Amino acid sequence: MTAPNLNQMLEELDHRQQIISSLAILANEERERCDAIVKILDDATRPPPVVNHAPIRSPIGACGFEYRGRFCRCYSRIGIYLGVLRLLMADFPDKRMGIAIALRGRDRLYLAQNKNELFRGKSQQWVEQNSEAVGAGWYADTNTNSLTKMAKIRGAIVAAGLTPGEDVKITWRNT
Repeated sequence: MTAPNLNQMLEELDHRQQIISSLAILANEERERCDAIVKILDDATRPPPVVNHAPIRSPIGACGFEYRGRFCRCYSRIGIYLGVLRLLMADFPDKRMGIAIALRGRDRLYLAQNKNELFRGKSQQWVEQNSEAVGAGWYADTNTNSLTKMAKIRGAIVAAGLTPGEDVKITWRNT
C-alpha cells in the first residue's frame, strides 16, 4: 500500500468513527423520546380509577369477590379470575408487568400483551377460544383448572401490592 492510500484510509476511518459516535448519541435521544411518548400514551389511555361506592357486603353464600370493600358477584371461577385481573390491571398500570411475571408458569404464560404468546404453537382458533382481554392490551389464559386459577389470582393480588383476604376477599364457591 502506498502512503497516500493509507492516509486516505485513516481519514475515512476517523470520519466513520465520528459518524458512529453521532449515531449513538442520536439513538440515545430517540430512545429517551420513545420512552417519554410511551409514558404519555400510557397516562392518556389509562382507564379512570374505580369509584368505590358505599361498601356492599357479600351476600351469604354468594360466589364472587370483594375488592376494596365492594362485592362483585360472579357465577363461575373463571368470572372471579377475570374480574379480579381486570380490576388489578386497571388500578395498577405500573404493576402490570409484575403481575404478568407473578402469573408465569414453569413453561407457559398466563398473562401476556399478545394473546398468541399465551399459546405458542396452537391454532388461531385455539388462541381465540382460550384467551380473554383483561384490559389495556393484556390477555389472560382461560384454559386453566380451578386450582391454578386460585393460585395465580393470589399471586396477582400480591404482585399488585394488595393483601389477599383483606384488600381482595374471594368466595370461590357457595357455602
